[in-house]
Amino acid sequence: MTLPHKILLRDFVFKNNYQDWLLFQKKADIDKMQSIYEQYLIHNYLKDAQHEIGQGFEAFLWKNTFDINLPFVMDYWREKVIKLGYYNYVSDQKTEYLDGGIKRIYERHYLKPLSGIKLIENSGSSYGNVSIEVCLGNDKSALFIKLAVTKYPEISYQSFESLLGILVG
Repeated sequence: MTLPHKILLRDFVFKNNYQDWLLFQKKADIDKMQSIYEQYLIHNYLKDAQHEIGQGFEAFLWKNTFDINLPFVMDYWREKVIKLGYYNYVSDQKTEYLDGGIKRIYERHYLKPLSGIKLIENSGSSYGNVSIEVCLGNDKSALFIKLAVTKYPEISYQSFESLLGILVG
């Protein structure tokens, strides 16, 4: 059973902890994610990562990253994508109940390029629509984070790898 989506709100405690994370833990967490991504590129398979390409989308998933504060990473990445000429279209949360009473909470930021709503000189620098999603378990521990882009046909985009390089580099 899935409950309806609701707006993702960050409380004062989260915001304070996020500021501390930016100062003291961000580099270590991003470095771990970069290492997983680079190991995936070298070996083309890892238990901690998955890469998927489909018609009109591309995604990378970091799994088994229990020691990384993925909700903070998700918010940090949102800020970085906004600096690339995007706007936050929606930030939402949904709760899903699986068999056996297992609860999953999905938090997501969905961003769109500003070039879609106003004329921008450098409109060719888009990566497509960007989705950053974190899945949290029963105990609020992060199970995975997924970065995905969706693209419209007949439009030229920057590569997904270059976006990953900016976010984990």
